[in-house]
Amino acid sequence: MPKSPGSPDYGSGTIPINEKAILSRLRDTSQIYSRINSKMKSRRAIIARVISENMSGNDTGTNVIPPFDQSQMIIRSTLGEPAKAVQHYATRLSTNVPQFTVVPLTEKKKLTEGMNRLAGEQERLDAELWQEACAVAGGRGEHQRIAEAMVVGGAGYFLVLPRDLAYGLPDREYFTDLTDESVKEMMGKGELSPSKVKHPKNGKMVYAESGDVWAGRRKQALKDQKVAGKGLFMVRALPRDMVLREKDAEGVKWAAVVETVSASTFGPGSAWAMAAAANDKDFDGNPASYSLMINEKGQVIGGISQGAPDGYPVKGTAQFTFITYVDREELVYLVSGPNQVQGGREIWRGKHHCKVRGVSSCPIIEVPCIRGDIDLPEYEFMSPLDPLYAVIPNINQMLTMRSNIAVWNATPRFVVELNNGSTLRGNDGEPVAVQSAPTPGMNPEDIAAYPGNVKQLTINATDLDHAIEIMFNRLDLYMPPPVSTGVAGASAPAWQVHQLIGQAQEALRQPADNLAYGITDAILMMHSWLRQLDMDVYFWDAPSGRYNSREMRGLIEFKPEDLTDSVVVKLELDTPEDLIVVDQVWQTRLKDGLCTREEYFENGARSQDAYAATIASYGQMVADSLLFGQPLPGSSLLSLVAQRVMGRLKVELPEWSENAARAQSQDMLMEAQEAQALAAAGVSPDQAMAGGGQAMIPGAGMPPQEAPAPGGGPQPYTGGAPMPLGPGEVPIGQPGDNSIANAVGIVRPGMGMADTLAAQLGRPEGG
Repeated sequence: MPKSPGSPDYGSGTIPINEKAILSRLRDTSQIYSRINSKMKSRRAIIARVISENMSGNDTGTNVIPPFDQSQMIIRSTLGEPAKAVQHYATRLSTNVPQFTVVPLTEKKKLTEGMNRLAGEQERLDAELWQEACAVAGGRGEHQRIAEAMVVGGAGYFLVLPRDLAYGLPDREYFTDLTDESVKEMMGKGELSPSKVKHPKNGKMVYAESGDVWAGRRKQALKDQKVAGKGLFMVRALPRDMVLREKDAEGVKWAAVVETVSASTFGPGSAWAMAAAANDKDFDGNPASYSLMINEKGQVIGGISQGAPDGYPVKGTAQFTFITYVDREELVYLVSGPNQVQGGREIWRGKHHCKVRGVSSCPIIEVPCIRGDIDLPEYEFMSPLDPLYAVIPNINQMLTMRSNIAVWNATPRFVVELNNGSTLRGNDGEPVAVQSAPTPGMNPEDIAAYPGNVKQLTINATDLDHAIEIMFNRLDLYMPPPVSTGVAGASAPAWQVHQLIGQAQEALRQPADNLAYGITDAILMMHSWLRQLDMDVYFWDAPSGRYNSREMRGLIEFKPEDLTDSVVVKLELDTPEDLIVVDQVWQTRLKDGLCTREEYFENGARSQDAYAATIASYGQMVADSLLFGQPLPGSSLLSLVAQRVMGRLKVELPEWSENAARAQSQDMLMEAQEAQALAAAGVSPDQAMAGGGQAMIPGAGMPPQEAPAPGGGPQPYTGGAPMPLGPGEVPIGQPGDNSIANAVGIVRPGMGMADTLAAQLGRPEGG
């Protein structure tokens, strides 16, 4: 779109915006947002149940009307339901961590194992980037804070920036006083740049450390940061009334975070005061003595450590206004007087290099709760609790009136009703209330001189009570549904509870999706900075989807060039209790054949990687079959896998365990002895199987004292001396042996055992 004449595009990279222009933007925008900030202030007072003297009682419904305002016992009523509702909805939005799914991009329409591995690694990398970035500013609290901002004000904001614009990495080293001999030696070792380069500070041509050495130091620094648990980025969650911004067709054009900080933040020797000193072209003193003060107009001045110069009008202040200004190119920090944006002073500026999908972007992300259909500041965002905020002041007002009426009626006041039906009145024409002090009540002596009846003054609150009942019925409609708070549905079937939960979550489905989109934008910003870093990054592997390790976390190196922006972030609203119900529903679907196992793990078990979880479940079924005898379908692929695994176990188990080798050897020897006994008895293998095997052998299974006498037939092997070999037989484990022992390789040495099975059993070699 062509730009109109005379409309310079400040802050878009075309024209750098100066301090004066920034302050002008802030002044104009703050006036536009003044009504929004006023509304936010009253909402916070309602939620926190704070009654402020500088806030109109009409905003919170706590104003006391005459004559109750003259009472010595003024009662203001504030309901706690708004705080309860905000906490519930915010907890729902923040109870689950976001799930990151990387969708590999390919032109060949084929997912390779390498692509699947990289996708899994990036999912874990993105999850860790988000967790670490939030931890810099307060951990999962940032997730909770953005949820509260959305529910209270209708929208919140993410400010996303590197922890520092240099990522905390070492600068390149420059050498200004090297001898020719040192230059030759360092170049020979590859430690020096091939030629002189321009010094970034003074512009002189000097030698610098080689690019490879510098890159190695930076890479090691990245690794050390990761080991120390330091993240590269930070994410701040901000409420609506802390952010001034302007949007265009491409999104947020510029934004400013306005917050109040203590004066000590800019005291002499502080980091911010030092930065301001470096930015002050007129300051030539010691940076450690630099501080900020304000003049009589509230404008910030700097460079004053021991008080103002003679005759300079200054005043101290306990607070400053700190402003973080960002547009699509620059990051600027400014300081202003307390509770204002005018008269500010720029103390630092730099390029932030934020891009989303290759386009320069403002690192402020707008996260609407519910987006309206008009972009006017007062109407563009909504919250599911907006009706609650509207009705609460009315209820507070009615309850305040009702509480004061109750106190009024509880304190006896009496008038004299004369015989003619009129009320005894004073000179001012008002009824004369008869009340004795100090104890409220009627003193007969006060009214003895007046003919008539004594009547108590009371206020009839019937209509007010009816109105309060109506308002509380409306209040129930605006509070979170009972099923979402666990109040209802406990005795209903799982499918019915699941349906009720889904209906209750409808109010938060759009906010949850908007929050997921905001997290996606934040991750894409981090991707752009990582690509510009042009160095491998590290992250801690964790038990996740695409592998099955549970015992350890390894440091994984990831190349930024492998990052893809094809990222989908999903944010679920279910609590752990809800997930039990959801899992039951999907287990039923799986059992009835209404979904695949992978669909179950994705939607029921909510696995980070449903495919890997499916494969792991198949592996567990095979393991349960082998270890515990759990049945498997006889003709299934899993049954075949189990058979192959069992065969492999027979091969490898003796090598893993000496006890296993001995036990297997004993079993095989017993089988061989039984076979010999059957052959000697003239029993075929089929006959043995038909008769239960060992029962067909004379004397088999009998106690030793009941065994046949020597010479009375073949003797079963009962241990002790080796059994003699028959014609043509070879020792088990010897060359030519066709037994299972030889087939599975049990004759191989292992675990400190003898070289052959015969030797392992104490049997003489060769028989």
